[in-house]
Amino acid sequence: MKKSNSEEFERILMGQVKHKSGYMVAMGRSAIEYEEDNKLLKIPCEVILTPSGFDLNTKSIKKWTEPEEIPISEKERIRIVKNVIKALKYMDSYVETNESNQKSTKPVKAKKGKKK
Repeated sequence: MKKSNSEEFERILMGQVKHKSGYMVAMGRSAIEYEEDNKLLKIPCEVILTPSGFDLNTKSIKKWTEPEEIPISEKERIRIVKNVIKALKYMDSYVETNESNQKSTKPVKAKKGKKK
């Protein structure tokens, strides 16, 4: 049986969560901050007002922002995108990305809780 997102995340501050595996995601006005293993990545985004959420420029994920610019592999980028979306869904945010494998251009409101 899979654990629900509420069992995997801890709310740190308003708009910031930490996953039990150690990564953190924080919402900002022009970027989503993703942190793991003392490395920081800023993902450009636009705030969507109705419904409340974010349009993420996930194709821009190429290098860690801090402490130094370390290249990010495609496999690592996909994992990061999944982690960020999972965290934003936990925070009840609406998420759009520019991923080519996105099935629909219409964003879907994610539901919190257990997957069926």
